[in-house]
Amino acid sequence: MQKPLKTASGRWCSELPENVADDVAFHMTDWLDDLARFAKFCAEPDKWKDEEIEEMLLSFLVHVPSHVAAASKLLTGLPVTDVFGIGAVEDESDNGQQRHQLGRAKATLRSAFARRLWRTLALRADAHI
Repeated sequence: MQKPLKTASGRWCSELPENVADDVAFHMTDWLDDLARFAKFCAEPDKWKDEEIEEMLLSFLVHVPSHVAAASKLLTGLPVTDVFGIGAVEDESDNGQQRHQLGRAKATLRSAFARRLWRTLALRADAHI
């Protein structure tokens, strides 16, 4: 029989206060619609228009990571770290800069290279399913 999961703080997950368990559950489920859309894309990338890919991917990347980070922190007590060293967890509170970066991301997605990138992504995802 498998032992219950222990958090980094040494508590058993079954010992989490109810409100914390509820918060973890919320953060692990609020983005499931985003995941379903991404899975549909991975299953049939050629059926998606460039604009649909752009909207789906940006929505996923803006919405999902914060929820996963929050659930991880609540459950394990460990902070999210930038394991790839790309500044992924830096606090960029300048909304103007964020809008500029989002605009740049959209321009990249519209480029000729975007469709090849998404097909490669879909093939890699399919290999892992």
